[in-house]
Amino acid sequence: MKEDGGAEFSARSRKRKANVAVFLQDPDEEMAKIDRTARDQCGSQPWDNNAVCADPCSLIPTPDKEDDDRVYPNSTCKPRIIAPSRGSPLPVLSWANREEVWKIMLNKEKTYLRDQHFLEQHPLLQPKMRAILLDWLMEVCEVYKLHRETFYLAQDFFDRYMATQENVVKTLLQLIGISSLFIAAKLEEIYPPKLHQFAYVTDGACSGDEILTMELMIMKLLDLCVLDVDCLEFPYGILAASALYHFSSSELMQKVSGYQWCDIENCVKWMVPFAMVIRETGSSKLKHFRGVADEDAHNIQTHRDSLDLLDKARAKKAMLSEQNRASSPLPSGLLTPPQSGKKQSSGPEMA
Repeated sequence: MKEDGGAEFSARSRKRKANVAVFLQDPDEEMAKIDRTARDQCGSQPWDNNAVCADPCSLIPTPDKEDDDRVYPNSTCKPRIIAPSRGSPLPVLSWANREEVWKIMLNKEKTYLRDQHFLEQHPLLQPKMRAILLDWLMEVCEVYKLHRETFYLAQDFFDRYMATQENVVKTLLQLIGISSLFIAAKLEEIYPPKLHQFAYVTDGACSGDEILTMELMIMKLLDLCVLDVDCLEFPYGILAASALYHFSSSELMQKVSGYQWCDIENCVKWMVPFAMVIRETGSSKLKHFRGVADEDAHNIQTHRDSLDLLDKARAKKAMLSEQNRASSPLPSGLLTPPQSGKKQSSGPEMA
């Protein structure tokens, strides 16, 4: 509903959206190009009314109900509680109690379940199809200037929806994917803190440019990791903390996430080949979008040659596995935790 004082209402609005009609020369042409790319990669078959997924209403539990005990019969995923006593790393909040906010965030990891084996319920689908779909959704996000949070929320919707279904055919993947993105775009309303606020709380230790560079490296790693279906083995908090560990330090990871080394060790080791590929390719130049402020440009989900990077990461994973079988039982480039008598609370340092 439109209110008086359009400028004031616009300033108060927290809706993240890009005015495509104003900022894009020809959005229909852009989307048609993307659609052709997706059809070429995923294949095209006639619409099958009998293939419509069953029980679409059981897609996602409402986030307004914290203690939702519903069980999805087709999902084999079990609740996985990791370090429930993690202390809150949140600063003092003016709008809520930080302990309550942290508790809600931890509860969401238990409420919104995922299943890394959901493709077993869909014999006609392959992990590569999921990677192609997510790669396409990244491209859509870049065209319409959608935020990274919107993309990851859409990916989460897609994975959890597929875990409640059976025998989905590949011709429905694009519909499910774009519908997930549509829902995520409407739900993602909260702006993140501004860049200068992040720099301010470091007390001069990090400049805005340094934060942007590090964030781009971490976001590239997360973009690459989500293409691999094995990432569903780990909760989102573990994935984010592991990415931060690879590109910062154990101390910083513990401070901002509340995790200890033992909580993220398996994920850090799984992420090694992805981190190696990101380091080899180097940082990307920050893209600028018309109608998007420079200080917000790093929040826009961008698209790059993600599938090629995924293939390289898988090749490195195979190479590391072969090396480990021949010599060391641990991934190359990753230090082992110290022996029991020499352990420190901060965990191992990166080389």
